[in-house]
Amino acid sequence: FRLLSGSSRTVLPRHQTLRATIQWSYDQLSVEEQRLFRRFSIFAGGWTLSSATKLAGDASDEFAVLETIEHLADKSLTFVQYDDSVAEETRYGMLETVRQYGRERLAEAGEFEGARLRHLEMFTALAEAGYSERASREGFWARTLEADHDNLRTALDTARDRDPREYLLIAGALAWFWQARSHLIEGRGHVTAALAAAAGSSPSTEARARALWGLGLMVGWQGDAAASLRYMEEALGIWRSLGNLAEVALALEGIGWVQCVAGADEQAEATFLECLRLQTDRGDPILVNRARVGLAQTYVALSKVEDARRLATEVIAFSSEQEDLRNEHFGWHFLADCALLEGHCRESLPLYQK
Repeated sequence: FRLLSGSSRTVLPRHQTLRATIQWSYDQLSVEEQRLFRRFSIFAGGWTLSSATKLAGDASDEFAVLETIEHLADKSLTFVQYDDSVAEETRYGMLETVRQYGRERLAEAGEFEGARLRHLEMFTALAEAGYSERASREGFWARTLEADHDNLRTALDTARDRDPREYLLIAGALAWFWQARSHLIEGRGHVTAALAAAAGSSPSTEARARALWGLGLMVGWQGDAAASLRYMEEALGIWRSLGNLAEVALALEGIGWVQCVAGADEQAEATFLECLRLQTDRGDPILVNRARVGLAQTYVALSKVEDARRLATEVIAFSSEQEDLRNEHFGWHFLADCALLEGHCRESLPLYQK
C-alpha cells in the first residue's frame, strides 16, 4: 500500500485505483461485517469457523459468524475466500492485499492489540491441546497444527514480543510438532531462543522441562545424540522431581530412541523396559504399544530374536486393529529382521515388503 499511495509519476492509474476500490467496497459493508472483517485480518494463513467465532467475541455464535463470512465471501470484491485444500474442516482466507488493508483498519479502530492478544490466547490453547494428546493422537494433531502453522508463527512472534514465559510456553508445546513434521531448523531456533529468553524470568519448571525435551528430540534428529541426551535427561530429571509419571514415561521413550540411534543398545533396552512398565501401569494401550515398538527395536539390535518376535507380533495385532499403519509397519519390519538374523533370507523379503 505504500507503493499504491506513491506519487502519480511512479504509480500506474490502475494501481492507484485498487486501494480506492477496496476502500469503497469496505464502506459498503454493514457495521458488523466491517468489525469481523477487521478482526479476521489478524489471522495468517487462513482460519476455521471455530477460530473465527472465538476471535469474534462478544458472545457471537457460530451461525451468526458463518452468515457474516458468507456475506463477505459473496461481495463483488471478495473479502473472504474458501480454502478447500484441507479435507478435515472448511477453512477461510484472504488475499494478502485485502488482509493488509484489514489490519490497517484494525489498527485505526484501536482494536489491533486486543485482537492480537485474543489470537495469541487461541493459538496457545491450540498448541497446548496438541501437546496434551501428542502421543495418543499424533497424526491428527500434526495435521491440525500444520494447517494453522502460519497462525502459530504469528502467535509465537506475539509471545516473544510480550513475555519470555509466554514464549517458552507455546514454543515448548510446539516442539514435538516441529520434530514430527521435520520443521527442525525453525523449531530448534524458537525453542533455543525461548529457553534463553526465559532463563532470567523464573519460568515454570513444567514449561522448561517440555521445551528441553522437545529440543532434545529435534537435536537428536539432526544427528547430535550427545546433546540430545543431555537435554532430554535434564527434562526427565524435572519430570521425576515433579512426580509426573505420564511425562516421565514419554521422556524415557524419547531417550530410548536416541540411545538406539547412538548405538547404546543395552542402555536403550533398560530405558524402554522402564518406559513399558510405566505405560502398562498407567493403562493407556496406545502408549503401551509405542513402548513395545521401542523395546522391540532394541531386542532386534541385541539379536534377542524370540523376544523381538513376540513383541513384534503383539505390535502388529494391536496396530492393525487401530489402523496405525506406521507402528504396524514397524512390527512387520521387526519380524523380517528376526528372520534375517536367523539366516532365513527368503522368509524375510516378503515381510519387509508388507
